[in-house]
Amino acid sequence: MFIDKNLEKAKNAAFRLLKFRERSEKELRDRLKKKKFDDLTIKETIAYLKKIDLLNDNNFAIKWAESRIKKPYGAKRIIYELKQKGIEAKIIDKTLADIKSRYNEYDLARQILESQIKTIKKDQDLFKTKARLYNFLIRRGFSYDVAADTIENL
Repeated sequence: MFIDKNLEKAKNAAFRLLKFRERSEKELRDRLKKKKFDDLTIKETIAYLKKIDLLNDNNFAIKWAESRIKKPYGAKRIIYELKQKGIEAKIIDKTLADIKSRYNEYDLARQILESQIKTIKKDQDLFKTKARLYNFLIRRGFSYDVAADTIENL
């Protein structure tokens, strides 16, 4: 039986990468390219990993989004990160619909603002404080509406 040494090396490299954390198909493809594996070997490796269900963009997207919510980050940032990871738009939409059914973005924003407020000096200008909190939420990936409404209601 013929054993392709290059394919075995690629599979082993992929297993090592997946041992640290789950990855998207694009991430794994890019990492294997970086390691100088040829396109056919990469394609066969990815097909094998999909076959044994170690590479699944649907599962990856859900796990990634859940981990980012725990940080906590907003939906805009999660969408951006999933796009960077090469996840298809329909998978992103499905993942966010699932995630949004289990958490409220307003509650999450209020929760992190309450912890952030404790670090703000009491003698600061109210306008300046609101601007800082607003920018903080925007950087965390919350929408403009969520940020503005949360600050006004706090």
